[in-house]
Formats: sequence, structure tokens, C-alpha cells
Amino acid sequence: MFFPYREAGWYQGLHVPENPRWITLLQHTPYHIHPRCDEFSAILRGCRLFQAYLVDMFACIDQDHLHFIRMQQPKLQVTILHGIEDALSENDEHIDLSQLGQRVILPASYWGGPHDMHQRYLDGMAIAWHFKKIDIFLTMTANPAWSEITRELLPGQTASDRPDLISRMFHLKKKALMNAILKDGLFGPCIAHIYAMEFQKKGFPHMHLLLILKHEYKLLSPDIIDSIISAEWPDPDTHPQLFEYVKKFMVHGPCGALNPNAPCMRDGKCIHGFLKNFESHTTVDHKGYPRYHH
Repeated sequence: MFFPYREAGWYQGLHVPENPRWITLLQHTPYHIHPRCDEFSAILRGCRLFQAYLVDMFACIDQDHLHFIRMQQPKLQVTILHGIEDALSENDEHIDLSQLGQRVILPASYWGGPHDMHQRYLDGMAIAWHFKKIDIFLTMTANPAWSEITRELLPGQTASDRPDLISRMFHLKKKALMNAILKDGLFGPCIAHIYAMEFQKKGFPHMHLLLILKHEYKLLSPDIIDSIISAEWPDPDTHPQLFEYVKKFMVHGPCGALNPNAPCMRDGKCIHGFLKNFESHTTVDHKGYPRYHH
């Protein structure tokens, strides 16, 4: 038996009694897509059908969430606005009152809803207003060649055939990175941070992270910037693995005159500004933006 939200405390002030015979659709779906050594899973071998299955189940889960919110409006202590406001704001004298319905308010606990997004926006703006300058803008992208992903792929599969595996591994890597930054002090004590999760067009998740460090650890001089940020080739003799990573994942192009048909070319110029001028040393402009040595 499915119950949209059995978890107590998901909404403040609302308690749903526990029942071992009830599971949520959000619990039911991961159970079916979890691989088992002694069981043949047709779902995980569905390729694009598996992707369509995940999208359909997400839509069903979200529909259950919305239905639950709609049925629990009085318990959530949300003001129910009837169609009177619509009638008063409508200038048409021939409005059909039978077409006016009841407005359902989505609480801030509904992820992705207007109240939730508005609160997150206000929180981000408040942090930026209080702490002023952001010290580090860091981007983390999922890599389908991670060994933790490739070793779990079934015969004949590619990383795009297992979005569940990519998302799970990215979540674990992101958690490890955040622990290294916030708990271990990778860049120094961090007093505030903001991050946003997005999915690229090719389906891989990535994170944009803003870090604000304590005053003693802020990047105020070119020497401090060079100590944690490098925009030049690593030495292939002393750092061979880092050199291979940079060459494989962080090189743009070729574009410009060498490849005028590159995807980044617009009107004969690279939209990302390559090729960039060489810089003999790192400088900081009058607005506080660095120009890296490269």
C-alpha cells in the first residue's frame, strides 16, 4: 500500500502515524532500481527506457506530493484563497463564476516551489549582503569515467544508461568535497557558503559553489591566489597524473583560426574569449578580480 508521505515531521505540525504496511512511492522506486547479485534486473538494462521510467516515477512522486499538499491544506494552517480574488481582479463583466476554482498554496517545505525558491533567494542575498565579497567560485562536475561508475556498469552499458549511478556517485563525491572544505579547512576556515545543483545538457550533474573565508585567509594578494589557483600546465615530470588530467579535462579547443567550425565559434570569434593573452604574473584589478598567471 502506498502513502505519499508517511515520514513524520516532513511538514511541521503534521504527524502521520507509522504503519509497517505502508511504504512511500519514493521508497518503492529505489528498491526496484537497486542492483542485486542474485537477481536479473530488466529495468537497469532498459537504456533509454530506464531513463523514461525514472522520469515517469519522478512525475508520479511529485504528483503524490502535490495531491498530499492539496488534501492537507487545513492541517497545514495555510490560508485557502477562493476564486473571489480572481473575480474582483477580473474586469470582464461576463465572467463565468462556475469556472472559478480554489487556489492551493504550496508551502516552503515543497522543494522547488515558489515559496521555497523565494526563501532560498533571500537567504543567498542576505549572506552576500552581510559578508560582501565572495572569495572562491568553485565548480564540480560529474565525470562518467570515474572508476566507481565504470566498474558498476553492466556489459554493453555506457554511463548515460545509468543516471541513478551517476547521481549517487556525484552525491558522495560532493559530500566528500564539502567535508574537506568545511570540516578539514582545505582553503582555511569557511564562514559561509552557497551552492546550486544543476544538470548539464548531456545529463551529468554539476555544482556551483561560493565560498567565503575568514578575513585572515582571504585571497587579497597575488601570492595567496597563486598558492591555491593555477592556470598553467603542470610539470609532466614532477606531476604526471595531474598533467594528464589537465590535458584531458581542462583544455579548451582547438578553436579560432585552427578550427573555425568549433562549437564555440560565433562570427569568427570564440565566445569564451580564447585564445587568451599570456600573463607573466597574477594581478588584481581595481574591482578585486584576479587575472591569473598563465
